[in-house]
Amino acid sequence: MSLIRLPRNIAKQLPLYRKLSTAVLNDEEYTATPNYPPILDLSPEKVLEHKKEASYEELRNVKTIEEKLLNDEEYTATPNYPPILDLSPEKVLEHKKEASYEELRNVKTIEEKQIKLNMPKYYGFKCYMFDEGEIPYGQLPLVQHITRTHLILKDELPEYYNQINVDDLVSGIKSDIEEVLVLEYNHYRRKHDVSNEEIDIEARDRLLTRSICHQINRSLMNNMSRTFSHLQNAQIDLDPRIESFWFAGGMDPPENIKKYRRGMEWQKHKENEPTNRAIQYIGTPLLHLRSRLPLLPIIAFKEATNEDFKVPFFKYDPRVVGTLTTHRHVTNIPGFWPGDSYEHGLLSYHSREHLINRNFPHDNVDALHRQGILASFGWLNAQANYLGFTTYNDITYPLVTQCA
Repeated sequence: MSLIRLPRNIAKQLPLYRKLSTAVLNDEEYTATPNYPPILDLSPEKVLEHKKEASYEELRNVKTIEEKLLNDEEYTATPNYPPILDLSPEKVLEHKKEASYEELRNVKTIEEKQIKLNMPKYYGFKCYMFDEGEIPYGQLPLVQHITRTHLILKDELPEYYNQINVDDLVSGIKSDIEEVLVLEYNHYRRKHDVSNEEIDIEARDRLLTRSICHQINRSLMNNMSRTFSHLQNAQIDLDPRIESFWFAGGMDPPENIKKYRRGMEWQKHKENEPTNRAIQYIGTPLLHLRSRLPLLPIIAFKEATNEDFKVPFFKYDPRVVGTLTTHRHVTNIPGFWPGDSYEHGLLSYHSREHLINRNFPHDNVDALHRQGILASFGWLNAQANYLGFTTYNDITYPLVTQCA
């Protein structure tokens, strides 16, 4: 047998032109005798008849009478009627919000929670921005309100710390810290000093503070880790990225919300009702210490409901005290990657170079309180987000941290 290969242009001119192809058969499709599918009548009457026969056959294959009447999953000893919902516009909106909150709570991973929260907002949320290094005048009452913080001013540590005896360590640590301060202030030249580079006084102060904090932390860890074993495995983060988001309520609505409500007949009576504000905090600590286990609570958990702990109520728009707004997708970042086993904060170090050029020296103490409250709350809120909690559900156990 021989094959003759014709040019393509000649082959196309032949009356019968076919291409030969080979088909590879699956072993499972091969049978000794061919099995052809039945030839069905596709007229409308027969198609309907085939569907009926298929449903009848499915019913015949059910085992018991009860199964023929009811699906097991639908059968209950007592009837379960769906709840009767209030279909007023306000309640419908409330039901939708609750459904979205519940859906967000049930999302399993941190990344999915964050994506699900941001997805409905193409341009992001309108966030009230709180930056650690930019502190307008008179923000302390607002910060206490949005973090629900009662500020206790004392010159000594809480009573809980009296249980810890560090007298034997003080002498060794004291000399090391004195040496650090002398070295950093008087005997160490930094890059900008060598190159005679001109940098502003705030940047210079932050560089000096960063170096001092790093060395003090090194001295404390070297001396205390031999006595306190939990410090031996503590993780240290230098210049970590801290971003924290939550909603705060109780404040008067802005004018655009009032105008919108006045234009809706069913919302006119809610014109002056408080609205939630999206709060985004950006922190810039110098370093962090993290541990596998959380710190023990400093006060009893029941003290959260103590009426003696007053929290200032701030009802005005946050912009009246210099808070800026921007549209952005919200973020919760505690300075480390999700899944890190060292997920509880022990201590954070912060700089206060922002006070150097501040025009309100009589407000500097309140500014430091504001910085400390937001630094601790923002870090813990981001940690809680990594632990599975969100701004829509409260934590089930207290989280504690310290800042310096």
